[in-house]
Amino acid sequence: KNFTTSDILVRRRKHNRAKFERGTEKIVAIDEIIVHPKYNWRENTEPGTESLCCT
Repeated sequence: KNFTTSDILVRRRKHNRAKFERGTEKIVAIDEIIVHPKYNWRENTEPGTESLCCT
């Protein structure tokens, strides 16, 4: 399937680098998503999260 902008859900992950950082998530607007031409989403999807990436 060729995905469009309406098919993709993006979750940006953040590593806690210091114990004083909060564990909350921020919601921000994204103007553009550029996917590398050689990126293979089938190989790079975490097990159990396939339903999150595709609608």
